[in-house]
Amino acid sequence: MDASAERINRIIQQEIDSGVAPNKIVVAGFSQGGALALHTALRSQHSLGGCIALSTWVPFASEYPTSLSPAAANLKILQVHGDEDQVVGYEWGSRSHQLLKSMFTEPAPVFLTIEVRSVMLSWIIFTCSHLYSFLGYGSQF
Repeated sequence: MDASAERINRIIQQEIDSGVAPNKIVVAGFSQGGALALHTALRSQHSLGGCIALSTWVPFASEYPTSLSPAAANLKILQVHGDEDQVVGYEWGSRSHQLLKSMFTEPAPVFLTIEVRSVMLSWIIFTCSHLYSFLGYGSQF
C-alpha cells in the first residue's frame, strides 16, 4: 500500500510542480483504488481539494487518528457505497465513514448509499450531480 501511495504522491507532486494548486487536486478511487485514495489523501503532506472513495474502506483504520496528517485536517471526503455490494461489504464502508466522522467535523465527510436495484444510468447521474456539488460548482448538474 505504501509503495502505491508513494506513486500517487509523486504524481501529485508533479502536478504541483507544473503549477496546479494542491487544493485543486482530488484523489479518487473505486474498491481497492478507493482504499488507496483514502490512504494517500489522509496522510498527504498537501492540503488536497478532496478525496472521492467509491465502494471502499479506510485501510489501516486502527492507525487513526494518529496517522492523519495536519495537511489533511480540512479534507473534503465523499464516499459512495452500494447497499448490496458483494465485494466490499456495505458495513465496511459504513464503519469507515464512522471513523472519518470522528476525525473530521468541518467539512463533515459525506456518505451516500446507492440502492443496487437502481438503474445504472440513474446511479451515474446521481453520483455526478453530487460530485459536481462536492467540488464546489453548485447543486445543478
